[in-house]
Amino acid sequence: MLAPRLRDLGLEVTCLDLSEDAPFPAGVRGVRADLNRPLPLEDGSFDAVVCVEGIEHVENPHHMLREFHRILRPNGWLLLSTPNILTLRSRWKFFFTGRFAKFSDFESGPDP
Repeated sequence: MLAPRLRDLGLEVTCLDLSEDAPFPAGVRGVRADLNRPLPLEDGSFDAVVCVEGIEHVENPHHMLREFHRILRPNGWLLLSTPNILTLRSRWKFFFTGRFAKFSDFESGPDP
């Protein structure tokens, strides 16, 4: 997971999750939040925001991006990823399984 790796580098990490049941990694601040709603975070309180494959799941991505801008400090960084469902691999997987290929962990090998 990304959050523990960032924590181990000495960064102060805050994770957001919608689910009440989702566990947060040890040593990481956890906040329950819905990315479709105003975030319960102070303006300009983060140097960076990382959103890993989340934007494709929200109802209003523009709202989410405005909220990220609001909580970022001036000259803060936004790192955002989204699956590339247009790759040949992803299209073939969808054709045969009805699901798109996901990004895989480098250590665990390619997605079956």
